[in-house]
Amino acid sequence: MLRSLDDQSNGLEFGYPLLRLLTLVECGTRALIAAAFGPESEGELPYAKRLLTALDKTMLRGS
Repeated sequence: MLRSLDDQSNGLEFGYPLLRLLTLVECGTRALIAAAFGPESEGELPYAKRLLTALDKTMLRGS
């Protein structure tokens, strides 16, 4: 989780709201392929679904 400062423009004057960040990383080079972020309250699944669009058949290999 990342913490971002609140400011008065969002109606809050103190604290650190949680920001969820999920990344899709290539195993060999550790290159960042995609990232999705937003409020922590949404949970991981909506963000994971967004990351799936960055994958294609050539990137996944079964065991």
